Amino acid sequence: MKKIALFGGTFNPVHIGHLILGQLILNTTDITEVIYVPANIAPNKEGKEILSETHRFEMLKIAVADNKKMDVSDFEIRKGGVSYTINTIAFFKQLYPELSIIIGMDQAIAFKTWKDYNDIFRLVRILVFERAGWHQKDIPRDIKEKFTIIENPFIEISSSDIRMNFKDFKSIRYLVPDNVINYIIKNKIYR
Repeated sequence: MKKIALFGGTFNPVHIGHLILGQLILNTTDITEVIYVPANIAPNKEGKEILSETHRFEMLKIAVADNKKMDVSDFEIRKGGVSYTINTIAFFKQLYPELSIIIGMDQAIAFKTWKDYNDIFRLVRILVFERAGWHQKDIPRDIKEKFTIIENPFIEISSSDIRMNFKDFKSIRYLVPDNVINYIIKNKIYR
């Protein structure tokens, strides 16, 4: 049986850190496939200017095209509106009974602010990757044991820094896959 992990986010743009974390999950857990799910509108990004969902989705497809254990879903984009994890889980749970989600330590700390967070605990395993500046000790005590913490190298690459560097005509090589850089240039994105 397939064991799927959903990796949601804005991915504006997808970068090497996202891909490394996905591969790390595949290498160190029983997960058999990672599916990246770009948000239509992330709850914490409402009102912020975000690159079109079409471009973000296409960049993800290009980034994972050569990895048979990674895929991209446009579920949240097709659904429209604000992308709540609980809705995405409800959809994917019908397809994959063995379902996990991947989140960062910052999100684990703020997890009680998520829509229907108790239902999320009930439906999926939550894999949490560590981030510099965010500590396990800061996860609320009453939910801490419900997370599976993944030991990982700190990969502090910021999509906003990548956008700024590109806008300022600085190199984003080694931060973003070359085929994604080519897509950004071809489509005149971020300038």
